[in-house]
Formats: sequence, C-alpha cells, structure tokens
Amino acid sequence: MSELNKSRWILGKRGFYDTYSITFKIDKKSIYITLIYELFSPIDIYDPHLKISALIQYKDDPLKNFSVEEISTMKHGSFSSETFFVKIKDNILKNDFIKGNIKNKENTLNWEIKAKHFNSSSLYPLTALYDFKYPENKIATPSMDLLLSGKFQINDKEYSLKNVKAIQTHNWGTKRPNNWIWGHSNSFKNDEEAFFEAYVCKRKLPLNFVSQDISLFHLFYKGKSYYFNNPVYMIKNKNNYHIGYWSFKAENKELKISGSFEAEYKDLVALRYKDVNNESLFSHFTTIGKLTIDIYRKIGWSYNKTETLKDENNARVEFVNRYKDPHVELLLD
Repeated sequence: MSELNKSRWILGKRGFYDTYSITFKIDKKSIYITLIYELFSPIDIYDPHLKISALIQYKDDPLKNFSVEEISTMKHGSFSSETFFVKIKDNILKNDFIKGNIKNKENTLNWEIKAKHFNSSSLYPLTALYDFKYPENKIATPSMDLLLSGKFQINDKEYSLKNVKAIQTHNWGTKRPNNWIWGHSNSFKNDEEAFFEAYVCKRKLPLNFVSQDISLFHLFYKGKSYYFNNPVYMIKNKNNYHIGYWSFKAENKELKISGSFEAEYKDLVALRYKDVNNESLFSHFTTIGKLTIDIYRKIGWSYNKTETLKDENNARVEFVNRYKDPHVELLLD
C-alpha cells in the first residue's frame, strides 16, 4: 500500500475532510466516470458523515451528464488509518478492489472492478509534509496509472473494463484553500509512459501579507521524474489562469516546461465542496480537457526545445473557487 493512500482520520476529530477519487474512461466509448469517496467532519459540531458520489460525463452529448450520490453516518462505514480500506455502506475501495452500488430516483450504478496501482506522484518536496500540520490541505496522486478490469453498469447497460487506464487521487486536511487548480494526464499520444501532475493555489507566505501563487509540477518523461517543487521553484513558476484555462511555465536544473490546460464550458461540470466551517466552494471540473506541454532540455547555459507532449481530450483538471461560474452546470450539489 502506498503511504499516500493511508487515511489520516482520527475518530472524534472535528474540522477534517478526507477525499479519494478515481477517474477513467469506458473503453471505446465517450463516457467518462469519476468516483468520489468522502469523509467530512465539520469544525463546529461533532457530526462526521460519509458520502459516495459518481459523476458520469458524456463527451459527445453533455446534456446526458448526470450524478448520483449517497450519504451515510460513520456507523455505516470506515476510513482505515492502517491500510488502504474505505467502506461506505456496501461500497468498498481498497488497494486491489473497487465495488459499488448507488442510485437515486433516475439512475442506478453498479461496479465491481479489480485494480492494479502503478506510478504514484507526490507533489510536496518533502514526504514528511504529508504528516505535518501545515499545509492544512494535502494533495497526492497515489496512482497515476491505475489499471482497471471488471464491469461498470449504468442503469440497464453493462460495460466491460479490461486494463483501462485510470487516475486515483487523495486529498485531505483541516482547511481548504480559497481557490486552487489541480490537473493530471496519463494519456499523451506521443509518449504513452509519460504522466503529468500540476497544482497551483494562492497562499500567504511567512512575513508576507499578500497572497501569491504557489505552484507544484511533476513530469514523468522518458523514464525519469522531473520535479518543479522546491521552495524557490514553487514561487518562481509562472501561472496565468481563469476557469477553463491555465497556462504555466516552470524550470529546474534539467528541464523547462511551458504549457496549458484548456476546457470548453460545455465540457465542464460544477461540484459543490464544503470547507470544515461549512462554507461552500465550487469545483469546475472536467475529465475531457486538453493539455499541451512544450519541453526544453538544458544544454550549457540555455534551454533547447526537444518535444511537445499533447493530450487531446483526456486531461483531468478542476478549477476551484468560492463562487460558481454561471456558465457551468451544477451537477453535484
């Protein structure tokens, strides 16, 4: 089990959230699935609850998009701090197996899937930061190349999965940032082994009264990991963004990267998150975004362009703010 998948939940703790997600595409179909398993404990009263949600996106027909969610109390589930095991009613998420059955008035979803984990990604420069008090929110991608085999049923239609590539994330903490962008890709056409994770949020640094962008990047390319995340790089990295678009530039001693995530409004759906004080945040989310990365390798004192990586329609990215963009449908409230 990756340590990045271990829950940090402590029974009795107020002001804490713990969220796992898995994103994948039904093979040869333009149907994209996101499964979300969440524990939420507000700070004002001890009332922890569990929620499992599923987002179904139809790339070719966004009007068919829908979500299903079920909420339960802690007595109907568990988040293990000793091993990777999440249970919400009869829904199970663990290292090698995923099982679920949720429904609402309009839709019923069933899945039973075997999983194989490969290539974790941790953006923080020190793994010890995942167990420190700060930063208050922790992000990790325990599996950038999760392989799924099994079945997923949408109402009366059953789909077979055979070594389908997926991404599994883990996000937890005691307070969410005011805004952030978090993006992933493991589907570059010109380099099937490459993957990329990126994150930016605004923070106030010590002795600094003005918030500024803090950004972290991890590129696995040509069999090697390149990080752009030490204390100097995370401040020097350049970012320009609004909902549906994020351009970035970063460099380290070996590579320079320049790229962008893009998503059209029709390809975004909105999800409501809750901070531990019960304030709302809104994720403008897609699993069918575009990602382009220009790669420059350092030779002597200069950087020379070597390649452009492209993910045409499988990039996963969320743009989170304290407000919802009126152009984006609220799919999960």
